[in-house]
Amino acid sequence: AKLNLIACRKARSSTAYQVGREYASIGLYLLENAWLCEYEISLEFHNLGAELASLCGDFEEMEQFVETVIANARSLIEQVNVCRIRIISNVSRNRLTEAITIGLQLLQKFGVNFPETPTTEEIQQSIAEVCQLIGDREIEDLVNLPIKTDVEKIAIIQITNSIMTPAYICGSPLTPLLISKSVKLSIQYGNTEDSALAYAAYAFMACNMLKKVVMGEMFGELEL
Repeated sequence: AKLNLIACRKARSSTAYQVGREYASIGLYLLENAWLCEYEISLEFHNLGAELASLCGDFEEMEQFVETVIANARSLIEQVNVCRIRIISNVSRNRLTEAITIGLQLLQKFGVNFPETPTTEEIQQSIAEVCQLIGDREIEDLVNLPIKTDVEKIAIIQITNSIMTPAYICGSPLTPLLISKSVKLSIQYGNTEDSALAYAAYAFMACNMLKKVVMGEMFGELEL
């Protein structure tokens, strides 16, 4: 089973998605009492299986993998990867509202709640909080923030980032709140590879919504 897992990873990396699915299927077949005796391997096989099924357009099988992980995962953190795969698959099928709903429901489980229909005041407040967190620092100094290690905060940023694009495409008023949330978490708890997207989105928002082009350029340089 471990050899099949290695082969499955390599197949995914080389975009041989259907071959990867076959390795995942064989690997899971070879495992006995997988979730009890080989939890980590089983979890990775299911994560890969869900991703590969989605990439091949087999969304029914993807959902089966997702539901199996949700039912057997030992923690909420270990459900995040397949839930993000579910979000991305909905976006790829132009099911944007469903994608946003999945993300918001998952964020609620982490204790992160957004208003259903944010007011202008709530949007302005979320933006003001970013400025307060920056304080007297220069925006370019944010690149020197420590690396984030809190896995829960990393997961929240990943989920939030996953629904930024569908929210923007839908014209959802949640968009600035989502962007601000990811940026605030980066400033508060340190940068992660997902912070780059948050900074880029904030740069776009600064230029187009806030009409603060210089600020937008500075946040855009952080993304680079």
